[in-house]
Amino acid sequence: MTTLPPNDPYADPDDDISAWPTISPGEQRGASWQAATLTGLSASGPLGCGGPRGASDSFSAAVAGEPALRPGPPGRGRPALSRALAVAVAAGAVGTVLVAWGGYRLLAAIDIFGWILHGQTLLATTAVLMIGLGSALLLAAVISSIIAIARSAKRWPSVVALVALLIIPPPAASTGIQMGGQALRTATIARAGQYAGQVDPASVEEVFTHLEGMGITVPGREEILSALEGGQ
Repeated sequence: MTTLPPNDPYADPDDDISAWPTISPGEQRGASWQAATLTGLSASGPLGCGGPRGASDSFSAAVAGEPALRPGPPGRGRPALSRALAVAVAAGAVGTVLVAWGGYRLLAAIDIFGWILHGQTLLATTAVLMIGLGSALLLAAVISSIIAIARSAKRWPSVVALVALLIIPPPAASTGIQMGGQALRTATIARAGQYAGQVDPASVEEVFTHLEGMGITVPGREEILSALEGGQ
């Protein structure tokens, strides 16, 4: 039997030790095991949480009767598809349509003879705004797709969206510009026949030069001038 000192810290050590409480060897081994277990929990964590703080929190939760939480694997908290992907797809689709339609309207709405005779503006303001807004939406779509790649657990849809945003808008805008150029050519040639003998071809040449300075080439230039000169 092993004797334990009384709980009173001020007890006289010369007192009779036969009055001290005693414990059996089995109880002593149980107390030693509990002390060793608590020391191990503080060092490594009871459920593999790692670190003294994680062990303390998990041990406190276990004592309180609450289930201890295991840390999930990296990326487990990410959604399968980020909301930024939906933003990228919507902004990319609208931006592509605006750029293509704006490019078409920019050329199709040019009225060379209205500018010469009535002082009308050459470029439609709505077409310029459409191109500007569409370009801004496309830029926002590219940024959103990059954010979606970083935040999504399943990344390949966001990668496909980013590649589509880099490939589809340029051909769409080019197609709109080509169709607008053809519409401008057909309408200008038809009106040139109406204004033959009324409009000086040199004035039309000045308009062509002005448009070229803005980066716009009018298709069918020679045909337009020939139609004007034919009425003189």
